[in-house]
Amino acid sequence: MNAFDTSILAYFNGFARTSHHFDYLVWTISENHFLKGAVPITLLWFFWFNKKEKNEAASLLLREQVIITLLSCFAAIFIGRALALTLPFRPRPITNIALHFEIPYGLGHRIFDSMSSFPSDHATFMLSLATGIWLISKRVGVATLFYVIVIVFLPRIYLGLHYPTDIIAGAAIGVLITLILHNNKIINKQVVTPLIVWSEKSPALFYMLFFLTTYEMASMFDDLRILFHIAVQIIP
Repeated sequence: MNAFDTSILAYFNGFARTSHHFDYLVWTISENHFLKGAVPITLLWFFWFNKKEKNEAASLLLREQVIITLLSCFAAIFIGRALALTLPFRPRPITNIALHFEIPYGLGHRIFDSMSSFPSDHATFMLSLATGIWLISKRVGVATLFYVIVIVFLPRIYLGLHYPTDIIAGAAIGVLITLILHNNKIINKQVVTPLIVWSEKSPALFYMLFFLTTYEMASMFDDLRILFHIAVQIIP
């Protein structure tokens, strides 16, 4: 354990168990998919339908950026989860006995016993999304970054779900993934352009899948992962 992580954790943990209401509020924010996922992801819907009537080229570019951002978020969730499963196991602060972590009111730790802390897949996904939004609109992107820090990152540190370096590493991965995909001409030609064409030819099917994809991304595919685990247990 490094001094950077322990000093920041110790500072935030000093406020734990001083107020039932505050601890419950932080836990509610941390677990609420509407606040931490749905609010920022709907910005992509706003940009998609924010067409420039007098500038078709600008409207097309906007939609291309939205699709690349969605692809980046999907890749970020997958890579973040894969790294957490394959890298050396790192116990979360809440389960690390050596830290003597003061568990906030109402928060149990058993569900986190088998889940590695590094890197934070939440940070990977959220910074991928914020970076994509920033590439579309600098002002909205900065506001999204601030929102993500307050609503997603700080609660997870306070609750002992992640170390600060988990967040930083995940954020760096998310930014890198988005920047790489946004500058990849092959993906733009082979994936993005066909999707744009498809959205115009089959809007009903496209928007149905568009909604389902953003809905699941807002919850980081929790519902699908639960169904997958159930299927694995049922199927011999």
